[in-house]
Amino acid sequence: VGGDMKKELFIRDLKEGLVIREIFLVRKKVLKQTREGNDYYDLLLADKTGEIEAKVWSDSGAMGVEFDRGDFVLVTAKVDVYRQKARLIIEDMSRVDSSEVDMAVFVPTCPQDIDAMLDRLKNVVSGIDNEHLRALVDTFFSDSELVEKFKTAPGAVRMHHTYIGGLLEHTLSVAGLIELICKHYPDLNRDLLLVSALLHDIGLSLIHI
Repeated sequence: VGGDMKKELFIRDLKEGLVIREIFLVRKKVLKQTREGNDYYDLLLADKTGEIEAKVWSDSGAMGVEFDRGDFVLVTAKVDVYRQKARLIIEDMSRVDSSEVDMAVFVPTCPQDIDAMLDRLKNVVSGIDNEHLRALVDTFFSDSELVEKFKTAPGAVRMHHTYIGGLLEHTLSVAGLIELICKHYPDLNRDLLLVSALLHDIGLSLIHI
């Protein structure tokens, strides 16, 4: 998981008046205009302790920096308070490659043991009887690189299971529901439903948070 660049100050620690130089994950990036017609960026930045709004005004040296939602950025900013909420006024900023950061610092981690959940997932896969459906699932879960990404991916961007291991936890939860439903309705195609549960969010393994 990277981690060359260390983070020392978290969002929960930010106080009005502080001038900081820290790394954050970009949750939102919107280009807006002031009443005078000047461009500015309205940002939402995050780490594992929460989220904070941030502004990049048109006279800031950070205005021309290329970055997008899902990127990590190193910012120099002052902590301001607006309408009783802390925010960052960014003066300087640069994009940071994801390989240089420890993802666990920016996204909470699942409270359950991830390796134990992966073992449970493998047990579900081994219980699929249909050889064609089993081969389909094995195509995904025999790929070690994909499995590593699957283990650490969140279950969603904002709505649920938004932490490392969340996708794995969510997938097991859906598979468990399928097992209960199939016991109640034995005529259902259990294998097909289980495969659907296992693969329904597989694409989250391949995208940024």
